[in-house]
Amino acid sequence: MLVDDARPVQILGYCALSAAQLGLHELSGQDRKRLPAYSVPAMRLGRLAVSAQAKGKGYGQLLLGHAANLAVALRQTLGIRVLIVDVKDARAAAFYAAHRFRHIDSDALTLYLPVSVR
Repeated sequence: MLVDDARPVQILGYCALSAAQLGLHELSGQDRKRLPAYSVPAMRLGRLAVSAQAKGKGYGQLLLGHAANLAVALRQTLGIRVLIVDVKDARAAAFYAAHRFRHIDSDALTLYLPVSVR
C-alpha cells in the first residue's frame, strides 16, 4: 500500500500479489530456454490501483516497480520466473507492455514479465 507521508490515512495506491504458475507452453520460445518441462513458478499481480486524486503522478509505475523487485527477491528463494498480470482492457495492456511485459499467446489479456537477476 502506498500512503501519503504527510497524511498517512490517505491511500494513494496499492497492489495485490499472490503465488501463481504459468504453463511453459505459454511463454515465448526465447523465454522457454533452459527451463524444465513443467509449470513455471510465478507471482501474479492481481490488482494495481491508484486513487483518482493521485493519478498521473507516477504512482502506478512505482507500485509496478515494487512488485517487480519483490519478484526478483523471491526468485532466489521460491524460484519465481515470471510476474503475471491479467489486464482489463487495451489501455491497461499498453501500460504493462510499455514496461516490457509480453503477451501470452493463448490470452490477449494476460501478460508476463520475465524475472531475471542482473
